[in-house]
Amino acid sequence: MLLHLEALLGYLDMIKTDKTMQTPIQKLSKRLDIIVEAARKHKRVRIKYKKQTGKIVFRNIAAYSYRDGLLFVTDTQHGNKKIRGLRITNIISAKMLDDKFKPEWEIKL
Repeated sequence: MLLHLEALLGYLDMIKTDKTMQTPIQKLSKRLDIIVEAARKHKRVRIKYKKQTGKIVFRNIAAYSYRDGLLFVTDTQHGNKKIRGLRITNIISAKMLDDKFKPEWEIKL
């Protein structure tokens, strides 16, 4: 799983220089960088996320792993310890928060 994320980040870094794709790719790469850094520091992240219904929601998450375009997280804002998969392409923004979390599972980012 870690290799999948590293490959994706490497690909995103490689095509950042492509002027036709620069803006959306840079934004996605920046959001992923924030999430990965926060996970490694055991810090929560506040994301703005577009649900499948099109509704925009905010969530405080703890990120654990990545696979096949999905970021696996817990929703720490509502105390839900259930792992859920979020599409990385639906993450609109990400901000690392100051508060830390105690990992319930191994972090593979």
